[in-house]
Amino acid sequence: GAYSAPGEAGLTQCPISLLPIEVEDGMVIEAQCSDLGDGNWSNFAVVFAYVDEDEAWAAGAGVGNNQWRIFQFTPLASAGGAWGVDIVPGVAVKNPFVAGDWYNVRVEIDGKTVTLFANSDAESDDLEEVNVYDMDSAPEGRVGLGAAGASPTFNEIRVTGRNVQPVEAPGKLATTWARV
Repeated sequence: GAYSAPGEAGLTQCPISLLPIEVEDGMVIEAQCSDLGDGNWSNFAVVFAYVDEDEAWAAGAGVGNNQWRIFQFTPLASAGGAWGVDIVPGVAVKNPFVAGDWYNVRVEIDGKTVTLFANSDAESDDLEEVNVYDMDSAPEGRVGLGAAGASPTFNEIRVTGRNVQPVEAPGKLATTWARV
């Protein structure tokens, strides 16, 4: 599927769209990511573990900081919302990001190890830029997409895992409304 969220400079919270999918060992989350570049930083993130508004783990990048990052952030302003604290040093991209271009990312969960694979060549399939984080315990919670002070766009979102069931479009609300 696809997802986009309008943003603006100076947002006081970090918007997250959660999928109804619990993170699990062996899970792979893939997406094409872009940003319109009209916000404050132009960030996009794949959330690989959302426990609550105080504990959300994500892997992502920003047009403004040109890094592949693995970080923890607080989505809600009421809980002191902040884009993210790097858990491990960010990996500098090989080529500067360009607002509006598409970048492929993949997050893999292997026990307590989370690996972000990506490429800063727009629309490249060779995910050779890597950042790895060894957590204290295996990730838990839900997966999703996030942003801060940005207008991110996600396309070709795919989540695979042992307990992830494919969704068939016939009979679903979107298909019904499409017919209307």
